[in-house]
Amino acid sequence: MPLLIDGVNVDSFLATFNGDVNIPYLVSSARRLTDTVDESTTQSHVPVLYVGQRELGTVPTGDTTVRHLLADEATTCHIVALHAADVGVSLGHFDGCGVEDGVRRMLDSLTACGATALQVLQLHIVGGFTGKKQNKLTAELLMAVNKQSAPVRLRTACVNNLNSRVVRGVCRPIATGLCISVATGEVSATRQPYPADLIPDLALRSARVYTGSRRMLDVYDRMQRHLAVGPFHYDPLPAARFWAVAPDDVILANLSTSPEVESDEFVSRTRVALNLIFNHPEPLKSLFRDGQPRRYYCSADGLWLPVTT
Repeated sequence: MPLLIDGVNVDSFLATFNGDVNIPYLVSSARRLTDTVDESTTQSHVPVLYVGQRELGTVPTGDTTVRHLLADEATTCHIVALHAADVGVSLGHFDGCGVEDGVRRMLDSLTACGATALQVLQLHIVGGFTGKKQNKLTAELLMAVNKQSAPVRLRTACVNNLNSRVVRGVCRPIATGLCISVATGEVSATRQPYPADLIPDLALRSARVYTGSRRMLDVYDRMQRHLAVGPFHYDPLPAARFWAVAPDDVILANLSTSPEVESDEFVSRTRVALNLIFNHPEPLKSLFRDGQPRRYYCSADGLWLPVTT
């Protein structure tokens, strides 16, 4: 059985899964994460490969460029980390689009890094909270893993009921981010968004989520050790300018799946992405020179800088 859950018949578990996770070892592992949520802006994790919504990235263990992979701002989204010991790590930020294809590509990328058919990979999932309709996404991810040929053991499921707290009468997620070490596969949970000024092309990458492809985008070139964005097309959004100048509460109410629990950065990041869509309605012409990816290399101090040719 490709998906392994200790002490549980996986077929029976998936057939009756309603979103709540009550398996003792998963309760314990989720509690370890939520009890030690990193409240900082994760500056200590530099150099980090940031993986945005509807993106994935895989880094081999021997890669000396990237120390950690990190994804954040997952309220109803789910962040998935896969670790193949002595081979590499893969991280994906799933919003419900391209789930099965994204899971398959994460596993295929680890195989390309050297994972064998008999090697059991370790799976960690963070995201979702009680009261939102993300139970379907949790189930889709687990079923997508179970359809693959590689054996994968579920180590952490910090989702839904195991990732919820009530603050002033509002249920909200405890952890909204996940960081994984390339060298060890150790995971930690985060709550604060990663600094926007450390994320190359954040607005462009976010714009793709609104009107672009539903396929997961692989953002790391393992051969060149570059962050590689695109190239990609997104459809025009005639109302982009309207939304970009709309009041905060209107943006939250209409463009968020969980307006009551979004971070303080959500609205500002959304405005920047919408303005980019308005200013660059044809990104393949204006942003991707000669149809090539926008590439960045990691400097000695852990910052991603544009590759110049």
